[in-house]
Amino acid sequence: MNPLLNEEIEISIAGVRQLNEFINKVYGVDLGCYALTSYKRRIVKFMERNDIRSLDLFIKRLENKEVFNKFLSCQSVEVTEFFRDPALWRYFRDEILPAVAKNHDHIKIWIPGCSTGEEVASAVITLQEANLIKKAEIIATDITDEILKGVVNRKYPLSKYEYSAANYKRYNPEGDCEFSKYTITDKNSFTIPESLFDNVTFEKYNYFDDFKIRGVNIIICRNIFIYFSSQFQEKIFEKFTSKLAFNGYLIIGNKENIEWCSDIARYSLVNDSEKVFRKTSP
Repeated sequence: MNPLLNEEIEISIAGVRQLNEFINKVYGVDLGCYALTSYKRRIVKFMERNDIRSLDLFIKRLENKEVFNKFLSCQSVEVTEFFRDPALWRYFRDEILPAVAKNHDHIKIWIPGCSTGEEVASAVITLQEANLIKKAEIIATDITDEILKGVVNRKYPLSKYEYSAANYKRYNPEGDCEFSKYTITDKNSFTIPESLFDNVTFEKYNYFDDFKIRGVNIIICRNIFIYFSSQFQEKIFEKFTSKLAFNGYLIIGNKENIEWCSDIARYSLVNDSEKVFRKTSP
């Protein structure tokens, strides 16, 4: 791969529009929903990794569905840490889960954009430690089957282990468990045991289509809105509102701001620092 390739590629707004029109025409997928700046970075990164030197050549390569699926997979937002933002996971365990469990025998949790699986595993571990895993159903979704197949038995580099274990300790400082209880480590990597995902259902969902689940008690979709245009943020929020049960919780992450969206009137902000909302209007 040419190390200067990233500097050589320039993609105009017209070029992005041309690319999106091709993808929409051939595959019926509208990638115009993504915020332009970060979307262009992902396009360039993909072209760099695959030694593609022009947009015309890139579009030609995308005629191969396997190449397109790989590119589409690159649009998924990767979570880089287990128990990212430990204070959120403590709040999830100590406040959200007890409130939901008090009124429901069955807890339905949706994690859209599950990506590499750290968010899903963190949620499951927290449910286990709250003694609520048997009452929970977790639906994890992402935009391609390739992403979903890679979550279970995924190998994480050992470079992630130290700060993930530190996050876990910050989340559970008084607990007698270590992060190592939930991992299998070898010389160069670690994995999460497959049994941890027994209560998780993986389903393909790309934000553009309807999703037939209803009555969700908790949606965990953190720091993903920022990757979409403002118009599509509004549409995603409307979809989440339609799926979320009355008094259900929407966790969007501390980097987000959706208070300008029209549906915000149906919510109460219950944790400002971690951006946790509760749906208070049917």
